[in-house]
This record gives sequence, C-alpha cells and structure tokens, in this order.
Amino acid sequence: MSSTPALDVPNAETEIYPLLTVARLDRLRPFAQLTSVEKGEILYRRNDVAVSLYLSLSICLEIEE
Repeated sequence: MSSTPALDVPNAETEIYPLLTVARLDRLRPFAQLTSVEKGEILYRRNDVAVSLYLSLSICLEIEE
C-alpha cells in the first residue's frame, strides 16, 4: 500500500470550471512564466498553432471574429 498523498486533481465530472486554489496555482508555478500584456496586444490569431496556455489571474479581454 502506497503512502503517497492523493493529489488535488479536479474531477471533470463534478468541476466544469474548477476553483484555482492556491495549492493548484502552486502546482502550475514551476511550468509558468509570469508576463504582463499591454492593452491591445494580440495573444492569438485564428489558425495560429497553440504553443502556450494562458492562465490569467486578472484580465479584461476582447474576442474578435
């Protein structure tokens, strides 16, 4: 029997939009790069190859077609 503690993993069946707790954010931190985005900066264009995951802690954005 393993003594490894269970990871705090969201359950897709019960958490459509899981709460990003401090513990969950801490798990992402080693893979993250903190950056600031200027007003009007384009993060992604249609048909761009997605190479990043954006996680925003505070944002107001506009999506254009």
